[in-house]
Amino acid sequence: MKHLSASFILLAVLCGCRQTANQPLLCQVLARPSDYAGQKLTLSGIAQMYQHESTLKSRECPDHVLALDMLPHPVQQPLDHLPDAQFFTKLATRPHASVSVTGQIVHAVDQPHPYVFRVESGNYK
Repeated sequence: MKHLSASFILLAVLCGCRQTANQPLLCQVLARPSDYAGQKLTLSGIAQMYQHESTLKSRECPDHVLALDMLPHPVQQPLDHLPDAQFFTKLATRPHASVSVTGQIVHAVDQPHPYVFRVESGNYK
C-alpha cells in the first residue's frame, strides 16, 4: 500500500509541474478581464488586424473586443521563427480569421484598452 501511495504522490507532483491553459469563453473574459489577468488562457474567437491594432472578438458578444499584443522580445532577436510573430504575420493576410490563441491578459500601459491579451502562440481554424 505504501508503494501505491508513493506512486500516486509522485504522479500528482509530475502532473502539477506542467502549466496548462485555462479555456474560458471569450465573452466571460471580456466581461471581467481583471479576473483573468496573469492567468495562462486559451481563447477562441475572430481575430482582425487593423492599421494600429489587432483584436479578438466573439460572435456571441460582438460589441466587445480584446486587443491582441505580442510578447516583448529583445530587439536583436529575429522574429520570423517565434510562434507569436508567425501568428501576427499570417493575421495580416487573413481578415476575420477564426483562431485559437494562448497567452495572458495583462494590464495595458499607454494603450486605448485597459487590458490586452499577450499572445504566446496562435492557431488558425
